[in-house]
Amino acid sequence: MIPGREFVGWYNGLPENRSLNINLENAERAFIIGQGNVALDIARILLSPIDLLKKTDISTYALEALSKSRVKEVTIYGRRGPLQVAFTIKELRELINLSGIRVSLNPSDFYEVNDNLIASTLLV
Repeated sequence: MIPGREFVGWYNGLPENRSLNINLENAERAFIIGQGNVALDIARILLSPIDLLKKTDISTYALEALSKSRVKEVTIYGRRGPLQVAFTIKELRELINLSGIRVSLNPSDFYEVNDNLIASTLLV
């Protein structure tokens, strides 16, 4: 397990995270715990086509490791439901607009969403 802050530091080239041993060649799935901007940014980096990442300022060693990545599926886990996410629409849009991305949501996470929205509206 790698803390998100360290993984972001790794691909951004921070000196203290440069030596992390990130092996993306042995797994097709990645699991991210958290539902904030960092979680979505990590998912976006893992799923972005290499040609797209080459146009960014990502570190050279991260680009090389990502070019060998076999990760094809990223699952994001959060402690709370969809009404409590901590990411911005901008981060979500950047992720879901990647070519070939298919978002799959757990329908059971949304059972009470309409009830909560109605209750919130009535309380205003």
